[in-house]
Amino acid sequence: MLRSFLPEQIFADIYLGVLGVPTKQNPADAPSRRKATRRAAVAAPPLWAVRFVDGDVDAVRSVLPPDTRFDWLPGAAGGVAAVDANDHSDTKEFNSTKGYPGEGPRPARVARPDADLLSRPQVSREEKTKRKRMILELRAYASSHGIDLAECFAIGPSQVADVLRHFGQSLYSDGRPLGDFRTTINGVVDFRRNWGRSLTSAWDVVTAWEFKEPVEHHIPIPKTVFRATFAVALLARDTPFGVVIVGGYIGGLRPGEAIGLRRCDFVLPVDRGLVGGPVYIVVRQPGKARRATPSSCPSSTRQDRFLECGL
Repeated sequence: MLRSFLPEQIFADIYLGVLGVPTKQNPADAPSRRKATRRAAVAAPPLWAVRFVDGDVDAVRSVLPPDTRFDWLPGAAGGVAAVDANDHSDTKEFNSTKGYPGEGPRPARVARPDADLLSRPQVSREEKTKRKRMILELRAYASSHGIDLAECFAIGPSQVADVLRHFGQSLYSDGRPLGDFRTTINGVVDFRRNWGRSLTSAWDVVTAWEFKEPVEHHIPIPKTVFRATFAVALLARDTPFGVVIVGGYIGGLRPGEAIGLRRCDFVLPVDRGLVGGPVYIVVRQPGKARRATPSSCPSSTRQDRFLECGL
């Protein structure tokens, strides 16, 4: 049992030991000697607590720290002062060459590359060929069930989505991959670009398919391998490698994020005035698995991710 968490003890500089406690300093020892448990005298509650229990809600303010969130406002000590909209006494004069006073010249503008923003997004030649092939299969499936696919396109997206739903069920029953059905839907969107958000019922079949056949992710490193690797780092006295191992496994960091850690990225208990507690890791500008859309981008340009590691 002791060997299982020996690396954590060495890393955190924690050692187990036995500390004898005299009977006079151990109130819990009295019941073992057939005596009542000793209890310390209960001190009288403070005045603010008595007033708070009696219904004076403002009494707790006497022990709370002062609220300094609005001290930056003009006239915050005596209330928020009115600001004159026509008062421009503190406005800095902007110069097109030097910028604002004390800020220096504006950085040079980077040359913008030539790009055709009006052209449609391009896909690979293999993807185009696959989409055409799946559209032909969709047309053959509709014909075999007495459905004219061209007439469905003329009716509207709801009719085409219904044909896609049943075609997806046919692909699933025949053991075809899910990618073929996705390609079919994208092929339909190639014909009608404004139908991208109107084929919801077809994409619902994709979601149901994914529940039946979930994506197999990579198996994470077993805990035994992590402990062995961390023990090797301790035996080799390689502290940076040990930190990378702990941050990567416990904090879920990527290799580039773990290797780029510095001392300023760690918030230790001693930094917060504590003797013990969790260690916080600040990951600055974390990598993203996919490109964020403009609607999901945070308002702050600095993207920090805080990880809590119980060491």
